[in-house]
Amino acid sequence: MMEKLWGDNYFDQKAKKWKNHSKPDDAAADDLKRAFVSLIMEPVIRLCRATMNGEMEKVNKMIDPLGIVLKADEKGLSGKLLMKAVF
Repeated sequence: MMEKLWGDNYFDQKAKKWKNHSKPDDAAADDLKRAFVSLIMEPVIRLCRATMNGEMEKVNKMIDPLGIVLKADEKGLSGKLLMKAVF
């Protein structure tokens, strides 16, 4: 997996295929994003934004599969303090 995440590798989610170019099979679709961006960076950014905006429903949905458990006093935090507790 490490080889696929680094470099010019793309994952076409519709075709469920790895590619070494950014053109999807569907000509009408937008260009693909690099695998690292779509599989690692975007989820981290979404979680960071949700914590900073105090969107606890989204935060809870995202941290449960990751195995992150917030203590009762940490659930009352907001903004940067909540982000630090999650990360």
